[in-house]
Amino acid sequence: MESVGMVSLSTYKFRIYKGLFKYLDSMIKRNEVEIGGITVRTPLSRFNDLIVDMGVNRRGDVIEAFNLIVRGNRVDCNTYRNRPSVPYIPMICGGGEEVANKMLIQPNAYVPDMDNSKARRIKSLRTRFFLPNRIRWSTFHAIALRSTEPATSNVYFMVRTNLTEGQEKALTLWLNSFWGILTVFAFMEITEEAFTKLNTAQWRVLPVLNAR
Repeated sequence: MESVGMVSLSTYKFRIYKGLFKYLDSMIKRNEVEIGGITVRTPLSRFNDLIVDMGVNRRGDVIEAFNLIVRGNRVDCNTYRNRPSVPYIPMICGGGEEVANKMLIQPNAYVPDMDNSKARRIKSLRTRFFLPNRIRWSTFHAIALRSTEPATSNVYFMVRTNLTEGQEKALTLWLNSFWGILTVFAFMEITEEAFTKLNTAQWRVLPVLNAR
């Protein structure tokens, strides 16, 4: 097992995360952020207090709901690049760098509308605000994304907030700031893969800027 001095690497990581959780919990209680001896009064809350609804990260549900074409194990996003002549739903399709290379994005697919229970649930979540269910830290550009128009997604969590447009933009900026990335890093699920994961429960307890 790897070690740092006489301490195992796993124990070393645990101590770091324990200290980070303690620091963030204190930050929320005091409504302050502090670094380098500088303290700034900042209104903070749990992310759950700012949202109305959140879902869906099960890509199979989206595929089934809209009868999407799949190549290999991925939705064939190229098939849906152009707006069809029938009623359609804008979608953020896929989750590669070409999709999330900046905070402001726009739908890259337009899928034919469907009327079934899963499709209705997914359409009820249409939003401009998207969060990942996994992050590849070596290639990510932005964590929180905001779309130019309400859309669905087959990869990202769709998040409906109780914020105004300006407040939601401020929250997007916060989550992509040093403090946002720090809190995501503290609450993420460590895996053996190149990706780290956050489920809806982890997002909901995340300390964030209270933009209201």
